Amino acid sequence: MTRRASRSARESPYAKFVKLNHLDALGTPGWSGQGSHVEFHSQADVPLRLGPNLGQGSFSVVQKVIRTNADTRPLAQKIIWDYRKGGIEQVMTEVQCIQYLRHQHIVQLVGTYVVQRTLHILLFPVGQWNLRHFLQEFEDERMASKAYPDFYSVGTFFKCLATGVAYLHDEADPHIINLDIKPENIIVRRCADRRLTVFITDFGVSRSFQPSSPSTDANTLYTTPIYQAPEIAKKKEYGRRADIFSLGCVFSEMASILAGKTLQVYSKYREHHLPGLVHPSIAFESNLPACVTWLEELKTLPPFKRPSTGRNPEWWTRLLQLIEKMISEDPSERHTSEEVVKAFPKGPCCKVQLEEYESLQQCHQTLLTPHAPAENSSIDIPSPALTSSTTPISATTSEIDFSGSSLLQDPACTVSAFHEVALAPRPEPEIAMLTESSESDSSLSNFDWSGNGAHMQYASKSMVPLELVSFLGMGTASSVHKVKTKHQGSHVFAQKILQTGRQTLRMEQMIREAKLLQTLRNPHIVRLIGTAYDQRYFSILTYPAAEWNLSDFMSELEEGRGSRDALTIERKQALHSFTACLINALQYLHRVEIKHKDVKPSNILVQRWSPHAAGYHVYLSGTY
Repeated sequence: MTRRASRSARESPYAKFVKLNHLDALGTPGWSGQGSHVEFHSQADVPLRLGPNLGQGSFSVVQKVIRTNADTRPLAQKIIWDYRKGGIEQVMTEVQCIQYLRHQHIVQLVGTYVVQRTLHILLFPVGQWNLRHFLQEFEDERMASKAYPDFYSVGTFFKCLATGVAYLHDEADPHIINLDIKPENIIVRRCADRRLTVFITDFGVSRSFQPSSPSTDANTLYTTPIYQAPEIAKKKEYGRRADIFSLGCVFSEMASILAGKTLQVYSKYREHHLPGLVHPSIAFESNLPACVTWLEELKTLPPFKRPSTGRNPEWWTRLLQLIEKMISEDPSERHTSEEVVKAFPKGPCCKVQLEEYESLQQCHQTLLTPHAPAENSSIDIPSPALTSSTTPISATTSEIDFSGSSLLQDPACTVSAFHEVALAPRPEPEIAMLTESSESDSSLSNFDWSGNGAHMQYASKSMVPLELVSFLGMGTASSVHKVKTKHQGSHVFAQKILQTGRQTLRMEQMIREAKLLQTLRNPHIVRLIGTAYDQRYFSILTYPAAEWNLSDFMSELEEGRGSRDALTIERKQALHSFTACLINALQYLHRVEIKHKDVKPSNILVQRWSPHAAGYHVYLSGTY
């Protein structure tokens, strides 16, 4: 039964709908403590803290929120401004479709609430990206981006999405046709074990159906033209295979990224001029021959460019053949969702388990203890994985506090606070970072490189108190420089710099690297000195800024091959001793349950501290 914060004598259309459809029939406290579907007099009465906007559609805005009365895992709040305009039945379609859905790749309904005429739909979980933004992160480096571990996660998404659609079509009760499958309606989330997974979301135009009568009139549908099936575009009857067409379109974009192409080039390739339109259409259904030709070209990639991702080399060809069948113009020629799932290797699609937001028992237990209402219903939400400092961002420098929690013990949602900065409206939320480890290192005292703290934020790059000494090297997305401090003497460090922009994945990787480095204390592993963030650049400071990497060190020895001078002999003796040093470093990492995953000569540093063989020291660096 719906509880109302206001005491109006007349029931609203929302309250009548909830009662008529038995949405709160169980009478449980739900997310609000008053039920799962509730009316409030004002936003201040709602037990939620408001976070940044996550996205915007044609008829709604999606915002991140967190409960103030119990479970603190973030939720996505879909806001529909005036729910009465389209009729309560139409706007509550999504609620009716997903209220009983439970699948590891489909978002869950937590509840709804109304404030005056604004409807809010609460969903779980919150992703760090939608699929389009995730795929676009790999476009800049093209084939070079395959060196990044998360790139290969795209290959695991195919079967995950197929199983989600098959669940909607065959197992959900009632059966559901999504009708708006597209990259923007698929969220990508990083789990506690660092795996990436996907969720199908946005069921605003979905329809329930009975298997005995699967076709429906398409005249009243408002789907996304780019991904809609030909039968819907032509206002004909449609069925479950309309979803298969849309999913095939998404699969073709995922395959294009795996092949080192860009979504923009693919869109340009299928441009097609239609009568009566000023601008060319990029809708898949309007130029299917171009889509098929594109997939045929992807089949002809040289073997070394084919993204096998550890599977049988024929996997790539079979995948593209499957996509061609999925985007057939004739619905009868397309696979069913069950056939799509069976086209992939047997077994579960991934190791991600279903995470229900809250059981009924948890609802009762958490609400036994009263909670004070939030003082401010509109505040910035810090990342669950990182604890925010209490000092807000200002034009002057302010120290930033890093959470000391171990990377191996991250909470369920690991979106970094830096990712939130990229999404949030001004003013930006507080930056959450790491705290210095309490462990001491006898070889290097806790050095305050900035004079104000180890982890700092600045209004601009010019305010960072470092002076460039020399350029050391360039990676796929970051550069490394030798820098020295401008105060307390001239101390030299290595500075790894990333220009943030749209590179959310690499930003997250560097933050993960900093979190790990701050806990490591080994004489043959580089030491974290601190970090700096200046709105455009994020950098990690490490010690030492070595004279060589091992590759350059060995190259110099090779040039002096056969020489018997004292320096060459000294270096050869030092090289011989490096073996035990590096084994020691790796044993230490494995003992604390860390895998380096990128041990190579360019990630091993050599520093000469004194003029004899024992004066050379070797250090393991790189990305963990």
